[in-house]
Amino acid sequence: MRLFTKGLLLIAIPSVFEIGLLGLVYATHLDTEVAGTWAAHSKRVIGQTNDVLEPMLVQSIRVRSAALANDPAAIDDTALWTELDRRVDRLTDLVADNPPQVARAAQIRNTIQQYREWSSHARELIETGQREALIAHLSEPQGSALVDTFRRELNAFKAEELRLDAARTEAVHEARERQRGLLIGAVFGSIAVASVAMYLFIRGFRGRLLALGENARRLADNTPLPPALAGDDEVAQLDGILHTTSRRLAAADRARNAVKRDLEHRAAQLALANEHLRLQTADNEMFIYSVSHDLRSPLVNLQGFSRELAHTCKDLRDALREFDLPEHEWQRFAQLLDEEIAESLHYLQTAVMRSADIIDALLTLSRAGRAEYRPERVDLNVLVQRIAARYQAKLEALDARLVVHPLPAVEADPDAIEQVFSGLVDHAIESLDPGRAARIEIGAREFEDHRERAGQHPLQPFATLYVADNGRGIAASQLSKVFAAFYRPQGGGGVALALVRRIVERHGGRLWVESVEQSGSTFYMTLPIGGVLPAMPPAAAESAA
Repeated sequence: MRLFTKGLLLIAIPSVFEIGLLGLVYATHLDTEVAGTWAAHSKRVIGQTNDVLEPMLVQSIRVRSAALANDPAAIDDTALWTELDRRVDRLTDLVADNPPQVARAAQIRNTIQQYREWSSHARELIETGQREALIAHLSEPQGSALVDTFRRELNAFKAEELRLDAARTEAVHEARERQRGLLIGAVFGSIAVASVAMYLFIRGFRGRLLALGENARRLADNTPLPPALAGDDEVAQLDGILHTTSRRLAAADRARNAVKRDLEHRAAQLALANEHLRLQTADNEMFIYSVSHDLRSPLVNLQGFSRELAHTCKDLRDALREFDLPEHEWQRFAQLLDEEIAESLHYLQTAVMRSADIIDALLTLSRAGRAEYRPERVDLNVLVQRIAARYQAKLEALDARLVVHPLPAVEADPDAIEQVFSGLVDHAIESLDPGRAARIEIGAREFEDHRERAGQHPLQPFATLYVADNGRGIAASQLSKVFAAFYRPQGGGGVALALVRRIVERHGGRLWVESVEQSGSTFYMTLPIGGVLPAMPPAAAESAA
């Protein structure tokens, strides 16, 4: 038998028993509600009886007071009699299902009417000034008798309702006792039936569950499993799944071990390659430094000799003036000295200066890779404002604006970071388009994925900074070459952007560029955050030239 069928039987047997008990409990509950309703009805009738008594007693007191004060207005209170009639009507409606009580209510109404007529006659005597007749009327026992009769009738009415209330309250108590007994029986009966059904179900199921649990423990301990359980119920199916999982886990362990060995081998190869690359990079930087340093002396000599040749040519020209040469000979020598030799010396000096610039650039790039930086907390607001002041004259000449937004503090070498921003501002100035109003912007921008975008660990605190311009931009085909040494999109050679990237990467950050040709370029970089400083005052937020 499948577990589903066994479960249905386990639920159905106690449910049938419980449904029968619930039917009895519901019937008892209805009886309790009916008894409770009648008990509450009796209490309302008793309360209404008290409401009828009060106005009648008040009126009897008013009659005596009016006779003493000789004031008939206090006797005939129409509102009081109307309210008393309304209360008697309400009392009659409440006992409409009890004819004896309806008859008592009618007698109470009749007594009230008689007393009203008696008090109205007393009022007429007061109004006509018949004091002796009034005294005689009040001395008659009729008024007191009517009040006493009213009280007796009302007390009899109330006593009957109290008797009914006691009987109904007892009925409510008995109904609740029956309901409580049925509820207790239903609870214990349900527990007993469910326990018997559960025992019968578990007696044949416990052994298979224990075997299944043991197989699950063996699977968790990665030990071999015994043969699969027999049968076609869900327990057997779960045991079959455990055996299949065990086989797959064994295969996965074998594959994982193979992948682990392969990864360890590749990691060793990568570490060896990284070490080789590090040594090669160090050798290259040392080679560049040595070659650049060794080439300085020949270039200095060439520069000196070229200047000496220029002075010699001038001395030779002055010497030739002392000779009395024919005019055509003098013109030929002058052309040779002033044009051909002077032009050759100019080309030689230009080449020497160009070579010196290249050597200086190589030395600078080499030093950037070997320099020892001393990181500290740097307020970029102060640093960038200092750079803006240095470029103010040049920006005024170009009619350009440099806008500086509030910047965070970073953890970096201050001289190196100043060199980074100077290099990016230099590149922005070189890229300006004279055909439109020039604008350079420096600020910080928060990318939601800037850490992943910059290739850094998501938990590292990095700030994303940018230097933007609206210049000529960079062609898409040239973006991959922007940071190469001795390459400038606007022509000429240099290592400014390559040096900037080297410095940023040495600080653990990354530098990249986004550009649209004829619209401008934006250079982004990430640097370690060293604490955020308060925003700059509005007056210092922008430097314009």
